[in-house]
Amino acid sequence: MFDEVNIVDREKFIREIYEKIKDFILKSGVAIPEKFEIEISTHYGLDSFITDKIGAVIVTLFNREYAKKLLVLLEDMKHPRHFHNLKTETFTILYGDMNLIVYSKNNNSYNSIKMKKGDFYTVEKKVPHSFSTVNGCVIEEVSTTQFPNDSFYDDELIMNNKDRKTKIVFSV
Repeated sequence: MFDEVNIVDREKFIREIYEKIKDFILKSGVAIPEKFEIEISTHYGLDSFITDKIGAVIVTLFNREYAKKLLVLLEDMKHPRHFHNLKTETFTILYGDMNLIVYSKNNNSYNSIKMKKGDFYTVEKKVPHSFSTVNGCVIEEVSTTQFPNDSFYDDELIMNNKDRKTKIVFSV
């Protein structure tokens, strides 16, 4: 029976992701509070975050009537297409580069927006979008309140992955 059990050392993956993100944030010079919560968004699992570079690390700074988060993507990472029914969000690039893909109702197509440090863009609720980076990036997200289960992905594998988010609270 033991040969039918698949044991995954999640701590090893989490520690590896944490170290990479910590080093990247230090390199970026973006300030983070002493105590913070991160969410490792691993759409296809922790190992896919590292090997396939799909996902993001989300640092929640606060979540009230409005919310502020930092999204961190390492080099060559991508975040799959999704939308939010309740949340409107504005992305500002604090460090690095981002390619934002946003659906346009006007011409019924997707627009690619190349963003660099200082650029910002607002994505309205219910508008499908995805993003990726070549060199890595730290993105400030200011939005309306973040609600659980308000991210809807095109890929059913992501939607059915109940283990796609790992939350960790850190004190520096």
